[in-house]
This record gives sequence, structure tokens and C-alpha cells, in this order.
Amino acid sequence: MEMDRSIALLARAAREEREREEQRGIEAKTPGTPETSSTSKTPDTKESPAYTREELMEEIRKGQVMFDGLSISFTEREILYGAWRFPWMEDFFDTEREEKDCVFWFCKEWAVSMILALGDCTGEQPPMEEWIQGSVDVLKERNLYPRLLNRQKQGELEYFDYSLPTASGRTYSIGFRWEREGKLLGGTFTCMDQDREWMGVLLEAVLLVMEERNRGGE
Repeated sequence: MEMDRSIALLARAAREEREREEQRGIEAKTPGTPETSSTSKTPDTKESPAYTREELMEEIRKGQVMFDGLSISFTEREILYGAWRFPWMEDFFDTEREEKDCVFWFCKEWAVSMILALGDCTGEQPPMEEWIQGSVDVLKERNLYPRLLNRQKQGELEYFDYSLPTASGRTYSIGFRWEREGKLLGGTFTCMDQDREWMGVLLEAVLLVMEERNRGGE
């Protein structure tokens, strides 16, 4: 059994998060740093509608999600060799970095990040519980101590969510893996833990709509 590549992807996402935290610390200590490059804003969405995951999935399919103080339009975007269709959040991310086998997106205002990476799957992958434990162990090796929350599966997509303490406050993340046609897609979607009930639900809905749009190689 080969080492699960999606564990390495979670470690990569954790490294990206740690680098952002360090950069925020540098910016916060730099005199005269403009407000636009300081630490993330606190979302003003406490009165947002309480959508269920299924309701948000339907809104994503329709092309727009409305929260109090935030409207997000969705279009379909091809990523990672053009082989995967993704429900793209238009005009949302400040940072977009795309390589041939990895994409990374970050929204500073709402403290949301997404990282997805694709690799060849040349052997049998560990069972879900073993994969999750391996992911937790890798995070702990980097002095990141996750609080595990839920484990889910839709089709061939497996994912779990967890929270982590950071310098900017506790974050909420969804780690996932998906083996399809000899390829392994893995990554994490992250927001602030205080926004779990709305943004966290939206991130899960985005993940599940992505699974729908790529199910069975359609």
C-alpha cells in the first residue's frame, strides 16, 4: 500500500496556512502598513440566513448565494488539466495561484482559502479512518493540533472537518480525498471557526457540488 498522497496535500495546506499566519504577523508589526494589507477583516454577517447544506447546494446550482452583507456568484470553471469542473466563486478571491497539478485560492477579507492538488494514484489507498489518523499525525508533527469534528462520504469523495488554533483565531477546515480514474484529488477548504455555521456550510456545499459535476467522469 502506497503512502496516501492526500495526507501530503493536507500537510501542504497546513504549511500554506502557517506561511499566511507568519506573513500576517509581519504585516501587523510593520509601521505604516496600509489597511488593505493588514490582518483579515472580521465578517459582519451575524444576521445571515441560516441555510442548510442542501439549500446552499441548490443555490450554487442556480448560480448565486446571498448572505447578509455578502453575495457570491458561481460559474463553472475547469481546473487541473481541464479535467475537473469546479463551482467557481466569481470575484471572491484576492490570491489565485494555479500550477499544472495544484491550485490555491485565498480571500483575505473573509479569511477563506482553498487548495486542491491532483496526482497519480498508483496503489491502494488506506481506509478512511487510517487516512484521517495519518493526516492528524502529520499536522501534529507541525505543531498543529486539530480538533476532529465529523467524517462524511459522498460517492467516492471522502472528507472530514476539523478546527485548529492559529495566531488569528481558531480556523475551520474540510480535508478531502477523491480517487477517480487513476487520479487522486485532495486538498482542504478553510475559513474561520467563528464562521463555521454559514461559510463552513457553504464550503462543504461547494465540495459536494464539485463531486456532483465530476461524478462518474461525466
